[in-house]
Amino acid sequence: MTLLHRHMLKEILLAVAMASGGFLFVTVAGNLLKGPLASVLDGRLPWETFFELTVLLIPGVAPYVMPIGILTGVLLVLGRMSAQNEITAMRAAGMSLRRIAAPIVTIGLAGTALAVFVNFQYAPWANDRTKAILAGSLRENPISFIAEKTPVTDFPGFLIYAEKREGDSLRDVWIWRAEKTGKDDYGADRDLIRARSASVSLNQGAPDDPSDDILELKLVGGVVERRDAGSPGKAVEPLEIGGAEAGTLQLPLGKLLKNTGGYTKKLRWYTLPELMRLRETGYELKPGATAKERYANRIKVQLQIQTHLAGAFGILSLTLLAIPLGIRVSRSETFVNFGLALALALTYYLLTVVVSWIQNPAFRPDLIVWIPNIIIQAVAIKLFLKAEKL
Repeated sequence: MTLLHRHMLKEILLAVAMASGGFLFVTVAGNLLKGPLASVLDGRLPWETFFELTVLLIPGVAPYVMPIGILTGVLLVLGRMSAQNEITAMRAAGMSLRRIAAPIVTIGLAGTALAVFVNFQYAPWANDRTKAILAGSLRENPISFIAEKTPVTDFPGFLIYAEKREGDSLRDVWIWRAEKTGKDDYGADRDLIRARSASVSLNQGAPDDPSDDILELKLVGGVVERRDAGSPGKAVEPLEIGGAEAGTLQLPLGKLLKNTGGYTKKLRWYTLPELMRLRETGYELKPGATAKERYANRIKVQLQIQTHLAGAFGILSLTLLAIPLGIRVSRSETFVNFGLALALALTYYLLTVVVSWIQNPAFRPDLIVWIPNIIIQAVAIKLFLKAEKL
């Protein structure tokens, strides 16, 4: 590696690190604001758990951040070098455009390899670890997921509100309950349960499967108002909850963790070896499935594998596109190159969204998912060959 290559590699790696770090911070912060941070401020999660969950969020968003980070870094550095005639000087010294681009392509290949590892191994592990942390927090402190003066909707079919939390007890508890009318739908008419207090406890199931746990609310001193489905808002059959004989409300923990109870682990959370096994054995495949259903199921698993791979290779595609564009832009203004990088990245992501709409197995969506990469790389090669002739 020549001195010029080392110089370019250093400049581009620094720019890529800064750009990727900025995009990563914005993305992770957005996820934290709508999730763990609210739980910490409500006292539902301790700060140390919050920081661990923050770290575990990174592998899930990194594959989406890396392509635009590398694209931005390459455009910034090449645009500045081209504007200052450094690229012209290199070519005048006898260096071909391919030789100049060698360290940049190396960065793209390294980023692609890293993204493949993250998609197939690290991200699934981080997801499982996240669920284990949430389950452990709930087992250690069952009442932690019911915040004061904040409606809790984590349990489908229930809305829980408590005015105050004291130790393992809740004060002035209001619970609205709806009957399930469909797979994910609940009736509009809800029974209302009001209680002076409620103690919260956890009945643990299998030691290694917290989704079998049951969260119990023992209600004391209140009333249950049965709602009449035929007359919305009308309460019938008011039932008192006594002080000695407390009513008990059972909430399956699997509903909170979204691990069981009608929920299946998403395909994107499986590692590559697990996906390969699912491709043969089936994913959500019912017994006695027809040959057509087995084929559709296999294509579905293959689509997830190819989606992970295509997403990782998007880094290389955008890197190749950034090389001729960075040289042609020839501007040192950061905001111009940044805007160009953002526009290109959005175009790429728009293409991936469009092809993701094709789910019919007859059209082989597991192959169609590569179309955005093919288009971007074809444009990159054409621009690169044109730049070589200049």
